Amino acid sequence: MAGQFGPACRLPDGTVSLIGAGCAAAAAAVSGAPLEYWQREAIKGVLSSVAPSTLRSYNKAWLDFTLFRQKKGRFKPGKPPSESEVIEYLVRLHDLGRAPKTLNIHSAAISFFSKALFSVDPCAHFVVRKMLEGWRRSHPPSGDSRRPITLDILMQLRSMLRVICLSRYETRLFSSAFSFAFFGALRIGEVVCDNHQLTSSRGLRLEDASLSSSEVVLKIHSSKTDQLGRGALVRLQATGRAGPCPVKDARRFLSLRQKMPGPFFIHTDGSPLTKHQFTRVMRKAIDAIGLPARAYAAHSFRIGAATTAAHMGLPAERIMDMGRWKFNAYKGYIRKMR
Repeated sequence: MAGQFGPACRLPDGTVSLIGAGCAAAAAAVSGAPLEYWQREAIKGVLSSVAPSTLRSYNKAWLDFTLFRQKKGRFKPGKPPSESEVIEYLVRLHDLGRAPKTLNIHSAAISFFSKALFSVDPCAHFVVRKMLEGWRRSHPPSGDSRRPITLDILMQLRSMLRVICLSRYETRLFSSAFSFAFFGALRIGEVVCDNHQLTSSRGLRLEDASLSSSEVVLKIHSSKTDQLGRGALVRLQATGRAGPCPVKDARRFLSLRQKMPGPFFIHTDGSPLTKHQFTRVMRKAIDAIGLPARAYAAHSFRIGAATTAAHMGLPAERIMDMGRWKFNAYKGYIRKMR
């Protein structure tokens, strides 16, 4: 199968790169000849083995590398990249100031496509591996600087939404989305869509939520650590007090929401709430309460859930179960309370 297929993308000189927006659907032979059925199905399987977000990163990195080879006059359809080409390319990125994490992504992308398309791995070369290791040692990670959205901050955001939102519907929409993100320790991709498409595979859907007087049960179909889509049930309990409450906020939002299937969080026109909109309104509210908006991200709700739980004295097992963390990964989410 080596050198026989790849997602198609025309380079400036008309040759075909092993990348494309439609992945397997747009796949074509490296030589330009059409793929046979079994080759198309094979590429679908290979590309489906990684998360969509990872594949997007790999695709971009592979195209950048292919363009680099083409400019150097070394790209030939059907010819795998050499170790020296990879080393020269990574050194170029390093000289441009790319972070070690970015260099690792490019190396992983080259390794992935090279093994899939040519059954070789130029990134397994001793110099490539040790070069990346040396750069990582020279530039140790600075740590996650995102601040947590704690329960106290969530309460302030909730009050500010009444001021910055243009309607009662939007206030309830964001109040409920923020409550779900915090009390469920959810990733943003588990809450809202990543684009305006109603058929988006990301985000919570209406049929995934079951509401009772005491809890909201959410079905999470897949996540960053569940690429096979085994799914998980997340139970959000009613707080029983004034202020943010996932049950109360969900009921208030659903009383205004259109009775239509699709994404759980939608605007009055039926369009889905997106990650960009979620983050933009969150930061606008954070800025309004006097905190540095850029220090917070959508993931700050998940960080805040872990931080709040730890400072409340919850045992490690409870925190791990709450955020579906494996082993001690949750510790990286706990911050000092300000």
